[in-house]
Amino acid sequence: MKNFFRKLFFWDSPAAGAGFGWLLNIVYCYCAANWGCLSDTLFTAMRAPQELFSTLFLYLALLLVQLLLLLYSAFLTCRFFFRQDRLRYKVLFWGIIVLHIAALVWAGEKNDVRLFMVASGVLSMVGFNALCVRKNNYYFYIAAVLLWAAAMAGLLVLLNCTNIFELAFGEILLSPDMGLIPLAWRVPVVYTGVAAFALSLYCLFQLWAKADGKTFHEVWGVGCMVLVFLLVLCYLTCTAFALYEEKQSEKFMLALENNFRKKISAEALAADYFRNRKVDQKFHDDLQKALEEFSGKDEDFMQIETDYKILEIPKVYQERFFGVEAEKLGKFFDNPIPAPVREYSQGNLWSITLPDLSKMRNAARIFTWQMRLASEMKDHDKAMQAWQRSGRITEYLEQEKSLIGSLVMIAVENIRLEGLEYMFAANILSDQELTLIQQYLQRSAAKMPTVNRNALYFEAVFGSDILIGMAKGTVKHNGKRMHEGVASYRFLVPGLWYLGMKNYSSLLKFYNNENLCKVEEKVKLNSYNILACMLVPSLNTGGERMHMLEMRYKAFYALLEAIKIKRTTGKYPATLPVKTTDYFSGNPLHYKAGAFEVKKVKLVERKKPSEDDGFYSDRKYETDYTYKAPPVQGIAVWSVGRNKVNDNGSDVYRGDRRCDDIRALLVLPL
Repeated sequence: MKNFFRKLFFWDSPAAGAGFGWLLNIVYCYCAANWGCLSDTLFTAMRAPQELFSTLFLYLALLLVQLLLLLYSAFLTCRFFFRQDRLRYKVLFWGIIVLHIAALVWAGEKNDVRLFMVASGVLSMVGFNALCVRKNNYYFYIAAVLLWAAAMAGLLVLLNCTNIFELAFGEILLSPDMGLIPLAWRVPVVYTGVAAFALSLYCLFQLWAKADGKTFHEVWGVGCMVLVFLLVLCYLTCTAFALYEEKQSEKFMLALENNFRKKISAEALAADYFRNRKVDQKFHDDLQKALEEFSGKDEDFMQIETDYKILEIPKVYQERFFGVEAEKLGKFFDNPIPAPVREYSQGNLWSITLPDLSKMRNAARIFTWQMRLASEMKDHDKAMQAWQRSGRITEYLEQEKSLIGSLVMIAVENIRLEGLEYMFAANILSDQELTLIQQYLQRSAAKMPTVNRNALYFEAVFGSDILIGMAKGTVKHNGKRMHEGVASYRFLVPGLWYLGMKNYSSLLKFYNNENLCKVEEKVKLNSYNILACMLVPSLNTGGERMHMLEMRYKAFYALLEAIKIKRTTGKYPATLPVKTTDYFSGNPLHYKAGAFEVKKVKLVERKKPSEDDGFYSDRKYETDYTYKAPPVQGIAVWSVGRNKVNDNGSDVYRGDRRCDDIRALLVLPL
C-alpha cells in the first residue's frame, strides 16, 4: 500500500508528478468541455419520473470528481515547485496571490471573467516556473513564456467566439469594429495558439526535467501516454457525434422543406414577401408623419384614440376623427398599401424591425372610432368608408407572414369587428352590404389555416437562420458579419459543434408541423435542447389566437344571417341560423337573445392631478377602468373560447377570473 501511494503521488520523481498533474488538468478540462456539451442529451435521454434527480446526481458526481482531480494535480505541481526553493516559493506564492487579486479587479472593470482566467494562467505560469530557472534552462523558460502568451491569446478568442449562446450578439471586447483582435485574424490566432500551447508544454516538461536532474523521457512517463490516449479517444468520439448530428440536420432540413414545399431560407422568405408587391418606403415615412399630425401632442386625445371602448367623449374630440388631419390620414388607405424596404437576407433576420406594424394598428383604431361615431350619427357613407379603409390594413398585414405580423393582423381584425357591431346596432347597412360582408367573413375564416402556416414558416426560417448563423458565422449587424461562427473551430472543440448541430436539428423538428399549436408538444419532449427552445416563442398562444379569430368570423357570419332573417320574416330565428362547429368545444356555437355584459370604461374629468402622475400631471381627463357598464339587450352568437367554459357570451372579468367567450353582438335599441 505504501508503494502504491508513493507511485500515486510521484514521491520519488516530483518533476514527473508535476508534468502528469499539469497534463491531467488539461486533459480533464478538455474532455469535460466536450462531454459537457453531450451530457444534457445523454442524461435526459432517460425520460423517467426520476429524470431530474438522476441528472442532478450525475452532475454532482462529476463535480466531485473534478474537485478531486483538481486537488490531486495541484498537490503534484505545488510539491514540485515547493522543493525547488522553499523561501523563493513562499515569496512567489504570496506575490502571485496579490497579482491575481489585481487581475481580478482589472477583469472586473471589463466585466469579463474570461480575462481574469487568462491573466491568472499567464501569471501562474510565469511566476512559478521562474523557480525552475537554473543554469542552461533559460532558453526553455523564455520559449515557454512566449509560447504560453501566444496560447493564451488564442484561448481568449476561443472562449469568446465559441460560446454558442453569445455568437448572435456583439461584444465590446472582441467585436468586429472595436476588437483587440480583428475578425479576419481570429481563426488563425486560435489555431496558432493551439500549436503554441503544445510547444509550450514541451518546453515546460524540459524545464522541469532539467530542474530535477532528469531527462525528458523520465518525466514523460506511461501516465502521460495514457492521458494522451484518453484525450484522442474523447476527441474522436465527440467528432463522430458531431458529424452524425450534422448529417441528421441535413435530413431534418429536407423534411422541413418538403413539409412547406419551399426552401427554408431568408431569400425564399423575401421572394414570398415581395412577390407582386410594390415597394415604397416613402409611403410609410409619409404615413408616420400623417399619424403624428393627427394625434398631435394632446395626451388626452391620444388615450381616447387608443381606448375605443370609452362610453362618451367630448364633442371637440369627436370632431377630430373627421377633421382635415383625419381625412389626410385616411387617403393613405384608399388604395393597396405598398411594402416597406426590408433586407431579408441570411444572417440579418434577427435585426429586422417592423415599425410599420404599430402604425397599422394605430390607424385601425382610428378607423374603428370613425365607424362608431359615424354609426351613432347614422352616416352610412362615412362608416362604410372607414370599414373599407381598415380593410386595406388587413390586406397589407395578410402579406406579412411573420408571427408578430399575424398577431397584429388579428388585433386589427378584432378592432374592425368592434366597429362592425356599431354599424349593426345603427342598422345602416343594406341587404347587399350584409351579403358582401358575409362573403368577406367566410373568406377570412377560410384563410386562417393559411395565416397559421405562413407564421409557422416564417418562424422556421427565422429560428434556423439564427442558429445556422451562429454555427456558420453569417450573423450580421448593420451589414457587417459579427462573428466567425462555431464551424471555424469544429475540429478543435467537436463537442461544441455537436451541441450547435443538435439544437439546430431539434429546431427543424419543432417546426415540421401542420400548425403553430402543435409545436409546443415537441418542445416539451426535447426540452434539454436549451438554445432551440429559447428560439421558439409561445407559438401555442399565437395558434389559439388564430382559432379565436376564426371562431369570431363564424360568429359574425351567423349573426349576420340572423339579421337577414329578421329583415325577411320580421323576427329573429329562435335557434342558431347556420350550422357552425365551435373549434374549442366541438359543439355548435351558442346563440341567444337577452342581456349581455359589455366591456366599457368611463371618461371622467380629473378633479386634482396627482404629483405622482409625472408626465400626465396636466391631463384634463382620465379613464375609470373600475366602472362597470350596465348590461345591454341584444342578440349574440359566441364560442366558449380557450377555457372551454360557457360564460353566456361574456368577455369581462368576474372577480379574478376572465371570461373569454368569443362573441358577435347586435345591441338592440331600448
